[in-house]
Amino acid sequence: MISEGEAKLLEKLGDKWVNARELLGKKDISVVMSTISWLEKKSLVEVKDNLIKNYSLTEEGKRYLNEGLPERRVFDMIKETGRIRIRDVPPDALKISIIWLKKFGAKIENGAIIIEDKKRVNEGIREHEEALKHVKNLKEKEVIKNLLRRGLIKERESVERFAKINNKGSEALKDYKEKGKIVTKITKEVIERWQDYHFKEYDVKMPVRGTSFGRKHPLRIIIDEIREIFFSMGFEEIRGNFVESSFWDMDALFVPQQHPARDLQDTFYLKRPSKIKIDNKEYAKRVKLIHEDGGDTGSKGWQYEWSYEEAERALLRTHTTVSSIRYAYKNREKESFKAFTIGRIFRRENPDPTHLPEFTQIDGVLSEKDASLAMLIGILKHFYAEMGFKNIRVKPSYFPYTEPSLEVDVYYDGNWLELGGSGVFRSEVTHPLGIINPVLAWGLGVERLAMLRYDLKTIKELYVSDIEWIKSCKLI
Repeated sequence: MISEGEAKLLEKLGDKWVNARELLGKKDISVVMSTISWLEKKSLVEVKDNLIKNYSLTEEGKRYLNEGLPERRVFDMIKETGRIRIRDVPPDALKISIIWLKKFGAKIENGAIIIEDKKRVNEGIREHEEALKHVKNLKEKEVIKNLLRRGLIKERESVERFAKINNKGSEALKDYKEKGKIVTKITKEVIERWQDYHFKEYDVKMPVRGTSFGRKHPLRIIIDEIREIFFSMGFEEIRGNFVESSFWDMDALFVPQQHPARDLQDTFYLKRPSKIKIDNKEYAKRVKLIHEDGGDTGSKGWQYEWSYEEAERALLRTHTTVSSIRYAYKNREKESFKAFTIGRIFRRENPDPTHLPEFTQIDGVLSEKDASLAMLIGILKHFYAEMGFKNIRVKPSYFPYTEPSLEVDVYYDGNWLELGGSGVFRSEVTHPLGIINPVLAWGLGVERLAMLRYDLKTIKELYVSDIEWIKSCKLI
Protein backbone atom coordinates (compact mmCIF):
# COMPACT_ATOMS: atom_id res chain seq x y z
CA MET A 1 0.00 0.00 0.00
CA ILE A 2 1.30 3.45 -0.88
CA SER A 3 0.56 6.95 0.42
CA GLU A 4 -0.86 9.87 -1.54
CA GLY A 5 2.55 11.51 -1.79
CA GLU A 6 4.17 8.30 -3.03
CA ALA A 7 1.39 7.85 -5.59
CA LYS A 8 1.90 11.38 -6.94
CA LEU A 9 5.62 10.79 -7.32
CA LEU A 10 5.10 7.40 -9.03
CA GLU A 11 2.78 9.10 -11.53
CA LYS A 12 5.63 11.42 -12.54
CA LEU A 13 8.01 8.51 -13.10
CA GLY A 14 8.09 6.50 -16.27
CA ASP A 15 10.16 3.55 -17.42
CA LYS A 16 13.00 5.97 -18.33
CA TRP A 17 15.47 7.39 -15.81
CA VAL A 18 14.28 10.73 -14.35
CA ASN A 19 16.47 13.19 -12.42
CA ALA A 20 15.04 13.64 -8.91
CA ARG A 21 15.32 17.41 -9.23
CA GLU A 22 12.81 17.33 -12.08
CA LEU A 23 10.22 15.97 -9.62
CA LEU A 24 10.43 18.87 -7.19
CA GLY A 25 7.36 20.93 -8.01
CA LYS A 26 6.60 22.85 -4.80
CA LYS A 27 8.49 20.37 -2.62
CA ASP A 28 12.09 20.72 -1.50
CA ILE A 29 14.71 18.17 -2.49
CA SER A 30 14.79 16.48 0.95
CA VAL A 31 11.07 15.55 0.69
CA VAL A 32 11.57 14.12 -2.81
CA MET A 33 14.68 12.17 -1.79
CA SER A 34 12.93 10.78 1.30
CA THR A 35 9.94 9.63 -0.77
CA ILE A 36 12.19 7.99 -3.36
CA SER A 37 14.10 6.20 -0.58
CA TRP A 38 10.87 4.76 0.86
CA LEU A 39 9.69 3.67 -2.59
CA GLU A 40 13.06 1.98 -3.14
CA LYS A 41 12.75 0.10 0.18
CA LYS A 42 9.32 -1.08 -0.94
CA SER A 43 10.94 -2.24 -4.24
CA LEU A 44 8.57 -0.01 -6.27
CA VAL A 45 11.29 1.99 -8.06
CA GLU A 46 14.86 1.55 -9.29
CA VAL A 47 17.42 4.13 -8.22
CA LYS A 48 20.93 5.07 -9.38
CA ASP A 49 23.33 7.83 -8.34
CA ASN A 50 25.74 9.71 -10.63
CA LEU A 51 28.79 11.49 -9.21
CA ILE A 52 29.14 14.97 -10.72
CA LYS A 53 32.31 17.07 -10.52
CA ASN A 54 31.81 20.84 -10.58
CA TYR A 55 34.57 23.43 -10.89
CA SER A 56 34.74 27.07 -9.82
CA LEU A 57 37.43 29.76 -9.66
CA THR A 58 39.50 30.34 -6.55
CA GLU A 59 40.27 33.93 -5.51
CA GLU A 60 43.60 33.67 -7.36
CA GLY A 61 41.79 32.30 -10.40
CA LYS A 62 39.40 35.27 -10.36
CA ARG A 63 42.34 37.65 -10.15
CA TYR A 64 44.09 36.06 -13.13
CA LEU A 65 40.83 36.09 -15.08
CA ASN A 66 40.65 39.86 -14.60
CA GLU A 67 44.35 40.73 -14.76
CA GLY A 68 45.59 38.05 -17.14
CA LEU A 69 47.89 35.07 -16.59
CA PRO A 70 51.56 35.84 -15.76
CA GLU A 71 52.74 33.77 -18.76
CA ARG A 72 50.50 35.84 -21.05
CA ARG A 73 52.13 39.05 -19.85
CA VAL A 74 55.59 37.64 -20.51
CA PHE A 75 54.56 36.14 -23.87
CA ASP A 76 53.28 39.55 -25.01
CA MET A 77 56.71 40.97 -24.17
CA ILE A 78 58.43 38.20 -26.17
CA LYS A 79 56.21 37.68 -29.22
CA GLU A 80 57.90 40.36 -31.37
CA THR A 81 61.52 39.27 -30.91
CA GLY A 82 61.01 35.70 -29.67
CA ARG A 83 63.22 36.19 -26.61
CA ILE A 84 63.63 38.19 -23.41
CA ARG A 85 66.31 38.30 -20.76
CA ILE A 86 65.15 36.77 -17.50
CA ARG A 87 66.27 39.84 -15.58
CA ASP A 88 63.86 41.96 -17.65
CA VAL A 89 60.83 39.89 -16.66
CA PRO A 90 58.66 41.50 -13.91
CA PRO A 91 59.57 39.78 -10.60
CA ASP A 92 55.95 39.04 -9.69
CA ALA A 93 55.51 37.05 -12.93
CA LEU A 94 58.96 35.46 -13.22
CA LYS A 95 58.71 32.09 -11.45
CA ILE A 96 55.21 31.09 -12.55
CA SER A 97 55.64 32.30 -16.14
CA ILE A 98 58.89 30.35 -16.60
CA ILE A 99 57.24 27.13 -15.33
CA TRP A 100 54.32 27.36 -17.74
CA LEU A 101 56.12 28.85 -20.74
CA LYS A 102 58.56 25.92 -20.57
CA LYS A 103 55.63 23.51 -20.35
CA PHE A 104 54.15 25.10 -23.48
CA GLY A 105 57.42 24.83 -25.45
CA ALA A 106 59.67 27.77 -24.51
CA LYS A 107 63.40 27.31 -23.74
CA ILE A 108 65.70 28.83 -21.13
CA GLU A 109 69.17 29.48 -22.53
CA ASN A 110 71.97 31.84 -21.47
CA GLY A 111 69.82 33.77 -19.05
CA ALA A 112 66.99 34.33 -21.50
CA ILE A 113 63.54 32.93 -22.28
CA ILE A 114 63.35 31.90 -25.94
CA ILE A 115 60.20 31.02 -27.88
CA GLU A 116 60.69 29.41 -31.28
CA ASP A 117 57.19 28.04 -31.87
CA LYS A 118 55.04 31.06 -30.94
CA LYS A 119 51.83 29.44 -32.16
CA ARG A 120 52.25 26.41 -29.88
CA VAL A 121 53.05 28.53 -26.83
CA ASN A 122 50.18 30.92 -27.54
CA GLU A 123 47.75 27.99 -27.89
CA GLY A 124 48.86 26.57 -24.55
CA ILE A 125 48.30 29.90 -22.79
CA ARG A 126 44.99 30.46 -24.57
CA GLU A 127 43.75 27.03 -23.47
CA HIS A 128 44.20 28.04 -19.82
CA GLU A 129 42.63 31.45 -20.44
CA GLU A 130 39.55 29.90 -22.06
CA ALA A 131 39.29 27.40 -19.21
CA LEU A 132 39.16 30.25 -16.66
CA LYS A 133 36.43 31.99 -18.70
CA HIS A 134 34.32 28.83 -19.00
CA VAL A 135 35.20 27.11 -15.73
CA LYS A 136 31.73 25.56 -15.28
CA ASN A 137 32.06 23.64 -18.56
CA LEU A 138 35.55 22.17 -18.08
CA LYS A 139 36.03 18.73 -19.66
CA GLU A 140 39.70 18.45 -20.68
CA LYS A 141 41.40 16.38 -17.94
CA GLU A 142 44.93 17.73 -18.45
CA VAL A 143 43.75 21.35 -18.28
CA ILE A 144 41.73 20.60 -15.14
CA LYS A 145 44.78 18.92 -13.57
CA ASN A 146 47.00 21.92 -14.38
CA LEU A 147 44.54 24.50 -13.04
CA LEU A 148 43.99 22.50 -9.84
CA ARG A 149 47.76 22.24 -9.36
CA ARG A 150 48.09 26.00 -9.83
CA GLY A 151 45.32 26.62 -7.33
CA LEU A 152 43.27 28.59 -9.85
CA ILE A 153 40.19 26.38 -9.65
CA LYS A 154 38.59 24.22 -6.99
CA GLU A 155 36.64 20.99 -7.36
CA ARG A 156 33.37 20.09 -5.68
CA GLU A 157 31.68 16.73 -6.00
CA SER A 158 27.90 16.32 -5.90
CA VAL A 159 25.54 13.43 -6.46
CA GLU A 160 22.57 13.44 -8.82
CA ARG A 161 19.91 10.82 -8.12
CA PHE A 162 17.85 9.21 -10.87
CA ALA A 163 14.80 6.98 -10.47
CA LYS A 164 12.31 5.06 -12.62
CA ILE A 165 9.20 3.04 -11.83
CA ASN A 166 9.32 -0.76 -12.10
CA ASN A 167 6.55 -3.31 -12.70
CA LYS A 168 5.76 -3.66 -9.01
CA GLY A 169 5.50 0.11 -8.73
CA SER A 170 3.12 0.29 -11.70
CA GLU A 171 0.88 -2.34 -10.08
CA ALA A 172 0.91 -0.45 -6.74
CA LEU A 173 -0.06 2.78 -8.51
CA LYS A 174 -2.89 1.03 -10.38
CA ASP A 175 -4.18 -0.50 -7.14
CA TYR A 176 -4.08 2.93 -5.47
CA LYS A 177 -6.14 4.52 -8.23
CA GLU A 178 -8.74 1.74 -8.10
CA LYS A 179 -9.23 2.02 -4.34
CA GLY A 180 -9.15 5.80 -4.27
CA LYS A 181 -7.57 7.99 -1.62
CA ILE A 182 -6.05 6.07 1.25
CA VAL A 183 -6.76 7.38 4.74
CA THR A 184 -3.62 7.88 6.79
CA LYS A 185 -5.06 10.19 9.45
CA ILE A 186 -8.09 9.44 11.61
CA THR A 187 -10.61 12.31 11.96
CA LYS A 188 -14.15 12.61 13.35
CA GLU A 189 -15.56 12.40 9.81
CA VAL A 190 -13.55 9.23 9.04
CA ILE A 191 -14.80 7.57 12.22
CA GLU A 192 -18.42 8.45 11.46
CA ARG A 193 -18.24 7.15 7.87
CA TRP A 194 -15.43 4.62 8.16
CA GLN A 195 -17.13 2.17 5.76
CA ASP A 196 -16.69 4.68 2.90
CA TYR A 197 -12.90 4.84 3.20
CA HIS A 198 -9.88 2.71 2.42
CA PHE A 199 -7.34 2.65 5.25
CA LYS A 200 -3.57 2.47 4.82
CA GLU A 201 -2.15 -0.87 5.78
CA TYR A 202 0.85 -0.95 8.08
CA ASP A 203 3.62 -3.49 7.69
CA VAL A 204 5.12 -4.21 11.09
CA LYS A 205 8.15 -5.75 9.35
CA MET A 206 8.88 -2.56 7.39
CA PRO A 207 12.31 -1.14 8.30
CA VAL A 208 12.16 2.10 10.25
CA ARG A 209 14.75 4.60 11.25
CA GLY A 210 16.31 3.85 14.58
CA THR A 211 17.02 6.38 17.28
CA SER A 212 20.41 8.04 16.82
CA PHE A 213 22.51 9.92 19.31
CA GLY A 214 25.24 12.49 18.99
CA ARG A 215 28.72 11.02 18.75
CA LYS A 216 32.28 11.91 17.88
CA HIS A 217 33.50 11.84 14.29
CA PRO A 218 35.61 8.69 13.62
CA LEU A 219 38.68 10.84 12.96
CA ARG A 220 38.24 12.56 16.34
CA ILE A 221 37.96 9.13 18.02
CA ILE A 222 41.36 8.13 16.59
CA ILE A 223 42.94 11.47 17.56
CA ASP A 224 41.75 11.05 21.16
CA GLU A 225 43.10 7.48 21.16
CA ILE A 226 46.50 8.71 19.92
CA ARG A 227 46.56 11.41 22.59
CA GLU A 228 45.95 8.87 25.36
CA ILE A 229 48.75 6.61 24.08
CA PHE A 230 51.31 9.42 24.28
CA PHE A 231 50.00 10.56 27.67
CA SER A 232 50.49 7.00 28.92
CA MET A 233 54.15 7.20 27.87
CA GLY A 234 54.63 10.42 29.85
CA PHE A 235 54.63 12.89 26.95
CA GLU A 236 53.47 16.49 27.27
CA GLU A 237 51.01 17.79 24.64
CA ILE A 238 51.91 21.04 22.87
CA ARG A 239 50.12 23.21 20.32
CA GLY A 240 51.27 25.55 17.59
CA ASN A 241 50.08 28.14 15.10
CA PHE A 242 48.80 27.48 11.59
CA VAL A 243 50.65 30.59 10.34
CA GLU A 244 54.42 30.44 10.70
CA SER A 245 57.54 32.04 9.29
CA SER A 246 59.73 30.17 6.83
CA PHE A 247 62.47 30.49 9.44
CA TRP A 248 60.78 28.19 11.97
CA ASP A 249 59.09 25.97 9.40
CA MET A 250 62.19 25.42 7.23
CA ASP A 251 65.42 27.22 8.17
CA ALA A 252 65.58 26.14 11.82
CA LEU A 253 65.24 22.56 10.56
CA PHE A 254 68.22 22.92 8.20
CA VAL A 255 66.04 22.89 5.05
CA PRO A 256 67.96 24.95 2.46
CA GLN A 257 66.27 28.03 1.03
CA GLN A 258 66.43 26.64 -2.51
CA HIS A 259 64.84 23.31 -1.50
CA PRO A 260 61.94 22.20 -3.79
CA ALA A 261 59.61 22.06 -0.76
CA ARG A 262 59.71 25.88 -0.68
CA ASP A 263 58.41 26.19 -4.22
CA LEU A 264 55.13 28.05 -4.78
CA GLN A 265 53.74 24.84 -6.21
CA ASP A 266 54.24 23.03 -2.88
CA THR A 267 53.79 25.62 -0.12
CA PHE A 268 50.98 28.07 0.71
CA TYR A 269 52.65 31.47 1.15
CA LEU A 270 50.55 34.31 2.57
CA LYS A 271 49.85 37.85 1.39
CA ARG A 272 48.63 39.07 4.77
CA PRO A 273 50.87 38.88 6.66
CA SER A 274 53.49 38.48 3.96
CA LYS A 275 56.35 38.48 6.49
CA ILE A 276 56.88 37.46 10.10
CA LYS A 277 59.91 38.99 11.78
CA ILE A 278 62.43 36.60 13.34
CA ASP A 279 62.08 36.93 17.11
CA ASN A 280 65.65 35.99 18.09
CA LYS A 281 68.39 37.52 15.96
CA GLU A 282 71.22 35.73 17.79
CA TYR A 283 69.67 32.33 17.16
CA ALA A 284 68.96 33.31 13.54
CA LYS A 285 72.61 34.32 13.12
CA ARG A 286 73.73 30.85 14.28
CA VAL A 287 71.24 29.22 11.87
CA LYS A 288 72.59 31.43 9.07
CA LEU A 289 76.17 30.29 9.67
CA ILE A 290 75.11 26.63 9.75
CA HIS A 291 73.36 26.99 6.38
CA GLU A 292 76.20 28.85 4.71
CA ASP A 293 79.26 26.83 5.77
CA GLY A 294 78.32 24.59 8.68
CA GLY A 295 79.70 26.92 11.36
CA ASP A 296 81.74 25.02 13.93
CA THR A 297 79.77 21.77 13.64
CA GLY A 298 82.19 20.07 11.24
CA SER A 299 79.51 20.22 8.55
CA LYS A 300 80.00 22.11 5.26
CA GLY A 301 76.46 23.49 5.39
CA TRP A 302 74.64 24.08 2.11
CA GLN A 303 77.22 26.48 0.61
CA TYR A 304 74.96 29.41 -0.36
CA GLU A 305 74.22 32.94 0.86
CA TRP A 306 71.40 32.68 3.41
CA SER A 307 68.68 35.36 3.21
CA TYR A 308 66.81 36.94 6.14
CA GLU A 309 64.13 38.12 3.72
CA GLU A 310 63.42 34.57 2.54
CA ALA A 311 63.40 33.30 6.14
CA GLU A 312 60.76 35.87 7.16
CA ARG A 313 58.21 34.86 4.49
CA ALA A 314 54.86 33.92 6.06
CA LEU A 315 53.28 30.57 5.22
CA LEU A 316 50.78 27.97 6.38
CA ARG A 317 52.82 25.42 8.29
CA THR A 318 53.83 22.45 6.13
CA HIS A 319 54.38 20.08 9.08
CA THR A 320 53.84 19.97 12.82
CA THR A 321 57.61 19.55 13.31
CA VAL A 322 57.66 23.36 13.43
CA SER A 323 55.94 23.06 16.84
CA SER A 324 58.56 20.51 17.92
CA ILE A 325 61.51 22.76 17.02
CA ARG A 326 59.88 25.73 18.77
CA TYR A 327 59.35 23.55 21.85
CA ALA A 328 62.98 22.39 21.71
CA TYR A 329 64.08 26.05 21.52
CA LYS A 330 62.02 27.01 24.61
CA ASN A 331 63.33 24.00 26.56
CA ARG A 332 66.92 24.03 25.24
CA GLU A 333 68.43 24.52 28.70
CA LYS A 334 66.65 21.49 30.22
CA GLU A 335 68.50 18.19 30.59
CA SER A 336 65.56 16.30 29.12
CA PHE A 337 62.13 16.89 27.59
CA LYS A 338 59.52 15.00 25.59
CA ALA A 339 56.36 16.28 23.92
CA PHE A 340 53.90 15.55 21.14
CA THR A 341 51.46 17.57 19.04
CA ILE A 342 48.51 16.68 16.81
CA GLY A 343 47.36 19.29 14.34
CA ARG A 344 46.41 20.37 10.84
CA ILE A 345 49.10 21.03 8.24
CA PHE A 346 48.89 22.46 4.73
CA ARG A 347 50.67 21.50 1.52
CA ARG A 348 49.85 22.55 -2.00
CA GLU A 349 49.12 19.04 -3.25
CA ASN A 350 46.63 17.84 -5.83
CA PRO A 351 43.88 15.74 -4.23
CA ASP A 352 44.17 12.02 -4.94
CA PRO A 353 43.08 8.85 -3.07
CA THR A 354 45.72 9.32 -0.35
CA HIS A 355 46.48 13.09 -0.41
CA LEU A 356 44.68 16.34 0.38
CA PRO A 357 46.08 19.90 0.62
CA GLU A 358 45.07 19.95 4.29
CA PHE A 359 45.50 17.01 6.65
CA THR A 360 46.43 16.01 10.21
CA GLN A 361 49.87 15.05 11.51
CA ILE A 362 51.20 13.65 14.78
CA ASP A 363 54.63 14.97 15.71
CA GLY A 364 56.84 14.07 18.61
CA VAL A 365 60.17 15.16 20.06
CA LEU A 366 62.29 13.67 22.87
CA SER A 367 65.69 14.58 24.26
CA GLU A 368 67.72 13.07 27.08
CA LYS A 369 71.28 11.97 27.74
CA ASP A 370 70.83 8.35 26.68
CA ALA A 371 68.39 8.92 23.81
CA SER A 372 69.23 6.68 20.85
CA LEU A 373 67.94 5.28 17.59
CA ALA A 374 66.96 2.08 19.42
CA MET A 375 64.83 4.14 21.82
CA LEU A 376 63.12 5.87 18.87
CA ILE A 377 62.32 2.53 17.23
CA GLY A 378 60.94 1.27 20.55
CA ILE A 379 58.63 4.29 20.91
CA LEU A 380 57.31 3.95 17.37
CA LYS A 381 56.74 0.20 17.63
CA HIS A 382 54.96 0.63 20.96
CA PHE A 383 52.73 3.35 19.50
CA TYR A 384 51.67 1.32 16.46
CA ALA A 385 51.19 -1.81 18.57
CA GLU A 386 48.83 0.18 20.82
CA MET A 387 46.99 1.28 17.64
CA GLY A 388 46.40 -2.39 16.80
CA PHE A 389 49.18 -3.18 14.29
CA LYS A 390 51.02 -6.41 15.01
CA ASN A 391 53.66 -6.29 12.25
CA ILE A 392 55.78 -3.14 12.21
CA ARG A 393 59.11 -2.45 10.54
CA VAL A 394 61.47 0.49 10.04
CA LYS A 395 63.75 1.14 7.10
CA PRO A 396 66.39 3.78 6.28
CA SER A 397 65.20 6.99 4.64
CA TYR A 398 66.29 10.61 4.11
CA PHE A 399 65.05 13.89 5.60
CA PRO A 400 67.01 17.19 5.57
CA TYR A 401 66.85 17.60 9.35
CA THR A 402 67.44 14.08 10.71
CA GLU A 403 70.37 11.66 10.44
CA PRO A 404 69.92 8.76 10.70
CA SER A 405 66.38 8.86 9.29
CA LEU A 406 63.74 6.12 9.28
CA GLU A 407 60.43 5.37 7.63
CA VAL A 408 57.84 3.38 9.57
CA ASP A 409 55.84 0.66 7.78
CA VAL A 410 52.95 -1.45 9.02
CA TYR A 411 51.71 -4.69 7.49
CA TYR A 412 48.09 -4.46 6.39
CA ASP A 413 45.97 -6.59 4.05
CA GLY A 414 49.00 -8.34 2.52
CA ASN A 415 51.08 -5.18 1.95
CA TRP A 416 53.64 -3.06 3.77
CA LEU A 417 52.34 0.54 4.01
CA GLU A 418 54.47 3.58 4.88
CA LEU A 419 52.86 5.72 7.63
CA GLY A 420 55.46 8.25 8.68
CA GLY A 421 59.03 9.47 9.01
CA SER A 422 61.37 9.78 11.95
CA GLY A 423 64.99 10.18 12.95
CA VAL A 424 67.57 11.87 15.17
CA PHE A 425 67.91 15.64 14.70
CA ARG A 426 71.17 16.48 12.91
CA SER A 427 73.79 18.48 14.74
CA GLU A 428 73.06 21.31 12.25
CA VAL A 429 69.61 21.54 13.91
CA THR A 430 70.56 21.07 17.57
CA HIS A 431 73.88 22.98 17.61
CA PRO A 432 72.33 26.47 17.11
CA LEU A 433 69.95 25.62 19.97
CA GLY A 434 72.84 24.74 22.26
CA ILE A 435 71.39 21.27 22.90
CA ILE A 436 74.06 18.63 23.55
CA ASN A 437 71.92 15.54 24.15
CA PRO A 438 70.46 13.61 21.18
CA VAL A 439 67.00 14.76 20.04
CA LEU A 440 64.59 12.17 18.60
CA ALA A 441 61.77 13.33 16.32
CA TRP A 442 58.95 11.78 14.29
CA GLY A 443 56.01 12.84 12.12
CA LEU A 444 53.13 10.44 11.40
CA GLY A 445 49.95 10.79 9.35
CA VAL A 446 46.58 10.52 11.13
CA GLU A 447 44.35 10.16 8.06
CA ARG A 448 46.26 7.13 6.80
CA LEU A 449 45.78 5.46 10.16
CA ALA A 450 42.07 6.24 9.95
CA MET A 451 41.84 4.84 6.41
CA LEU A 452 43.29 1.54 7.63
CA ARG A 453 41.15 1.46 10.78
CA TYR A 454 37.91 2.06 8.85
CA ASP A 455 38.92 0.23 5.65
CA LEU A 456 38.55 3.31 3.40
CA LYS A 457 39.84 3.46 -0.16
CA THR A 458 40.24 7.25 -0.42
CA ILE A 459 41.11 9.96 2.10
CA LYS A 460 38.11 12.02 0.94
CA GLU A 461 35.75 9.50 2.53
CA LEU A 462 36.85 10.81 5.93
CA TYR A 463 35.49 14.26 5.13
CA VAL A 464 32.29 13.49 3.23
CA SER A 465 29.22 14.44 5.26
CA ASP A 466 27.84 10.92 5.34
CA ILE A 467 25.89 10.66 8.59
CA GLU A 468 25.03 7.01 8.03
CA TRP A 469 28.71 6.10 7.68
CA ILE A 470 29.56 8.00 10.86
CA LYS A 471 26.78 6.18 12.73
CA SER A 472 27.98 2.81 11.48
CA CYS A 473 31.64 3.23 12.50
CA LYS A 474 32.75 1.28 15.56
CA LEU A 475 33.50 3.37 18.60
CA ILE A 476 36.58 1.27 19.45
